[in-house]
Amino acid sequence: MLQNRFKRDEKYRVVFDSIQLVEKSDELKGTGLEDERSGFRINSDKDQKQSTASWSRNQESPMEPHLLKAQSSKDGKAISFALNRAWIEKQMKLTFEPGRRYQVSGLLGGICRFSSFLRETGYSETYHVYVPTEHIEKFKRGVKYDVRIEEIKEVSRAIGRPSGNVDSYWEWKTVAAWADTEGQYQSGRNGFKAVISQDEREPLDGIRDFLLGEDIPSVVYDLGNGHYQLRTLGGMESLAKFVLHTEPHIRTQNKRNQIAKFKEQIGNRIRHENVHRRNARRILGL
Repeated sequence: MLQNRFKRDEKYRVVFDSIQLVEKSDELKGTGLEDERSGFRINSDKDQKQSTASWSRNQESPMEPHLLKAQSSKDGKAISFALNRAWIEKQMKLTFEPGRRYQVSGLLGGICRFSSFLRETGYSETYHVYVPTEHIEKFKRGVKYDVRIEEIKEVSRAIGRPSGNVDSYWEWKTVAAWADTEGQYQSGRNGFKAVISQDEREPLDGIRDFLLGEDIPSVVYDLGNGHYQLRTLGGMESLAKFVLHTEPHIRTQNKRNQIAKFKEQIGNRIRHENVHRRNARRILGL
């Protein structure tokens, strides 16, 4: 009816009233608004309340066993399984988007169910799901179990930004004190990151928000049994920024040794080195 108002190859301004993520519904079938692969649809109703997106595995199609080794924490109090992001996306026919938080539910070894929160940062290829505390004794470290994901729900967004006004208590000197007593500067085969561990989540959330405000991506992981860990993301460059601001306040020798090791690693020129190594050297003036 309005097609005669438009001319081919002409440019027009397109304005969206809104784009919303909603749950899949049988009512959408045949309307052209559904996307059976992802559960997304575009909705132009401004007054409709926003809902979460969800993805469920097609129960009619058999799922091949996905055997993973049970991993235990250093103190042996937690058991987890490391899932590959690409595998999850392939099985569930979705794409995790940075800045969003998802709830992942499924079955572990036919023994118990799990429900875990996943914060997509865009940096990690591996996600850990933890065995519920009451079922830990049923699993053995190093043994392979069939891990199945049945449903994923998006529960929140914008995790890549501070969750409000950053508490003025946090400054580099304070963050350095936490890194000096409760942290590590990790560099090597397991990646490049600063890690701070604590039994309470609140201070780590405060440090994370402060670091995000300083353009250092970071995330707080729930390790189970009341243990939490903050990790910087972004590899060498983020760790270099963290070192630049915290090193002047570090007093313990083991942390100084960890910093020296990192500087030595990135300071050595190698053939075919990537831009991240060069940027890390530039940040530290090496």
